[in-house]
Amino acid sequence: SSAQGADTGSAQRIVAKGALEGIIEHCDLAQADFARAESANAEMAGRGMRVLAVAGRDGRAGGFTGVRASDERGFRLFGLLGFRDPLRAAVPDAVAQCQRAGVELKLITGDHALTAHAIADAAGIAHRDDGIVTGAQLDSVDKPAFDRLVRRCSIFARIRPEQKYAIVEALRRAGEVVAMTGDGINDAPALRRADIGVAMGRRGTEVARAAADIVLLEDDFSAMVATIREGRVLLDNIQRAFLYLVGFKVMLVSLTLLAPVFGLPLLLLPVNLVWLEMIVHPVSALAFEGEPALDDVMRRPPRPPASPIVERPAAYRAALSGALLTAMALALFALRLRHGENYARSVAMVVAVVGSLFIVWAEYAGTRRWWRVRAPQQRRFWVVIFAVAASLPVFMLTPPLATLLMIRPIAPADWGIAILAATIAVGWRAFGTRSVSPSASPARARR
Repeated sequence: SSAQGADTGSAQRIVAKGALEGIIEHCDLAQADFARAESANAEMAGRGMRVLAVAGRDGRAGGFTGVRASDERGFRLFGLLGFRDPLRAAVPDAVAQCQRAGVELKLITGDHALTAHAIADAAGIAHRDDGIVTGAQLDSVDKPAFDRLVRRCSIFARIRPEQKYAIVEALRRAGEVVAMTGDGINDAPALRRADIGVAMGRRGTEVARAAADIVLLEDDFSAMVATIREGRVLLDNIQRAFLYLVGFKVMLVSLTLLAPVFGLPLLLLPVNLVWLEMIVHPVSALAFEGEPALDDVMRRPPRPPASPIVERPAAYRAALSGALLTAMALALFALRLRHGENYARSVAMVVAVVGSLFIVWAEYAGTRRWWRVRAPQQRRFWVVIFAVAASLPVFMLTPPLATLLMIRPIAPADWGIAILAATIAVGWRAFGTRSVSPSASPARARR
């Protein structure tokens, strides 16, 4: 609560405003008036309003001492002011998306418990009716009970700034990843302590913006949901590129090292390695960039912070694809050596290049069946794929390039055999695999 004096000549008035439970301690009220005030406060708060009580008393000029303990006594309750701050239309949908994505929301406010409950209901924040905690309740429990309340409950009302900080601290002790949003000076300590502090850019105070890690240009909760979605899409595309590199590099290194080990001529000469490196970098950098989100991107649980970029099963699948391509290419290289080293190298290169394109599609599809995958929408994806595929016949049928790369045109039957070998080496992944989500408690977003 706060109090202010007004001088009207020979008389003075001191006025205070704040939460009813704080203001009423300074008022002289009959029991019936007290009950009326409590009822009106509960009714307004239950409609989602923020309620301020206003009280004061008059005195003679110079009759106030300036000491709060004596001046703020014997107040008369003037009335209650209710302020409605309606939710944006997009908030309920944004809240629903967060909760489907495994992000648990907690509402932390200085308002009355009924106001907080009404706001949570309007926004669709999942909560239990007995999961509303007030600042006074938090003050009355020890640290272990405090931590249990913080983890179990979703609505916190009449919370002081230091309690916001303590709530964030308790969640972090529990191993949660905490995002905290706020706009006031009092939010700054909690914003700084959270893993991700998010300040409102328009109505946020300078202190809140300075304490936060992220400042929203628009004070819109749905912007945070869009950020979560974009981050997950970016991670998906990084994982695809990384897994493609795993499969391709296993094949590249194995073909380079294993041919001499088995007593065969060098399959990949330095110039062939340059050719393949000219394939791998554009594909990994461009083919997966900018791809739209998968259908389930906002229906997955959050990843544990300590988890690797890619899960082991996915890395094993990619490595196995590269190993099988190596086996196919080496086998055909050995079988076609009777037609000459350059001819055998050409057949093996068809396996390697076509196989790399199958790896691209396998990583694009992920754990889905290939025929259920929506075709990539990015033009750059198809430009890169067609350029890589065209390099095989162009290099073979252009004499200077064929001489440089020490390859030559091959028979149509060997084209078919090489493409079939590449299909077998990677095509087993066309049927997809069951995706298993990592078992971990979901990351939490707190407000």
